[in-house]
Amino acid sequence: MVTIEDYCQILSKENRTGPASEKFMAWARAVGMPDHALLCFAACWIAQGIDGGIGSVGPMFDVTEIMRWTEGDPRYVSEGLLVIGFCPNGDFIALDARSKKGAVVYVSHDEYLGSDVSPRDCLIQIAKSLPEFVVSANQATLPMDYWEAIKREG
Repeated sequence: MVTIEDYCQILSKENRTGPASEKFMAWARAVGMPDHALLCFAACWIAQGIDGGIGSVGPMFDVTEIMRWTEGDPRYVSEGLLVIGFCPNGDFIALDARSKKGAVVYVSHDEYLGSDVSPRDCLIQIAKSLPEFVVSANQATLPMDYWEAIKREG
């Protein structure tokens, strides 16, 4: 099992990190972020800018950008998804607030943008938790995007 300490150590290798702001933590609680994910953000997250990355994954957003991207599309909030970054092809990387630990998912930009579908209709889980996502990204074992994840799932 990946610890929050491992998660912070890996995240800090390529990014300036620090605890998420109180403003973000209050917002994240209000939108229903699971406790485990809240603990991760309270311990550390990307400190500034949207060009942070983890291994071959990213860009990943700082907390201001997470709030902006998530609130920018009401379907994300209503579906319990928080946009935390992008895949290289533009697919969204999101944290699933409805899962117990805050699973990380890819949402297909091809299927979602310009449509009336729920983001849940075009997502695939790639990690059971934020720490698992960070470790897998660091080890370059994650699929590059939604379509590769679908192929791997078979």
